[in-house]
Amino acid sequence: MNITLISLLTIIILENFLEWLLRRKLGVKYGYKTVNNFHKWGELVILSLYLIVAVILSAKEFKFWTFFNLFIFFFLTLFTFRIFMEWKYQKDNKEYIISLFVLSYSMIIILFFKIFMYN
Repeated sequence: MNITLISLLTIIILENFLEWLLRRKLGVKYGYKTVNNFHKWGELVILSLYLIVAVILSAKEFKFWTFFNLFIFFFLTLFTFRIFMEWKYQKDNKEYIISLFVLSYSMIIILFFKIFMYN
């Protein structure tokens, strides 16, 4: 087995375990729901724009790092919108803290991946 695959599986398992601990401590149940229609449609628009831009870029020329950077931008945009909507409309639920943790943890891992894969 490749060490990269083992590292990736370890990172995913660690993230799920830490999220489980955080959910347990905050008393937040599993299951993701949008807070209102604007939230649902906002996420659909962000996803649609990402797919359109990805198709346009792939028609021009496929470059791994271009798509990787696009994915990072998409991920940041989607989760920032999600965190804001959860914070604004469901402060008592504290789901936004879980989303903020997932975003932070994922961005650290993605940036480490980018640094080590690029060099």
